[in-house]
Amino acid sequence: MALKYGALDQTHIANALGGQMGATLFTDTTARTPGTGNFWIALIVLTDAVFTLLTNDVGLDGNAITGVTFPKGSLIYGRFTAITLASGSLWALRGN
Repeated sequence: MALKYGALDQTHIANALGGQMGATLFTDTTARTPGTGNFWIALIVLTDAVFTLLTNDVGLDGNAITGVTFPKGSLIYGRFTAITLASGSLWALRGN
């Protein structure tokens, strides 16, 4: 039996991480959402990035991560439903 994470099985996770479910390139400070019923599961930081908004629909424990600089090459996993950058760029992989 395949392992499950939420509504995604191993095949869906592999497809999503391979970019086969879609992706969004962030290079400016425009606020974006992935569309109704969708989310991003992985953020690949292309140039040092700072968020003004990063909404994770399963909640975050601890402090907000806005205003924190993520260095180029960072990978951030979650179920993100809204992203706004203050600076930097990233590639966001869609999970649904």
